[in-house]
Amino acid sequence: MRPSSILNRLALAILLTSASLSVANAQEWAGTVKAASGKVAVERGGSASAIALGDRVWPADTLVTGKDGRLSVTLRDDTLLSIGPDTRVALSEFSFSAATNEGSLWLSVQRGVAAVASGLIARFNPKAMRVSTPSALLGIRGTEFVVEVPGD
Repeated sequence: MRPSSILNRLALAILLTSASLSVANAQEWAGTVKAASGKVAVERGGSASAIALGDRVWPADTLVTGKDGRLSVTLRDDTLLSIGPDTRVALSEFSFSAATNEGSLWLSVQRGVAAVASGLIARFNPKAMRVSTPSALLGIRGTEFVVEVPGD
């Protein structure tokens, strides 16, 4: 084989690998911001940044609102999450397969108020959705609820 042919094949292999990794990473997002007002941010990978309408949220993200902030997110399984002012909610775990409706969801409400309308994950496997607070762990049975955690 000629060296240029080997280099072309190597370049093609690298390109295909990069493309497949990009597609895999694109499928891992957890949800989309549907409404945002006031001071709202996402903490991801050790840094915080503003978040806005249409932005995606990812597993392991922490959503934070200021004293005037409100944020609504629709997760890929149709779970609706709304958080009020001065609230901190970690998306500790999220996985979902639209083909099978299987997955898992773990929200950690660290402070403030969060309203949740559970989606397909809880509907198809109630044990697959959890909500934790600093002092309790809730098992969800496919419903709507509000969690309030006072103080810091």
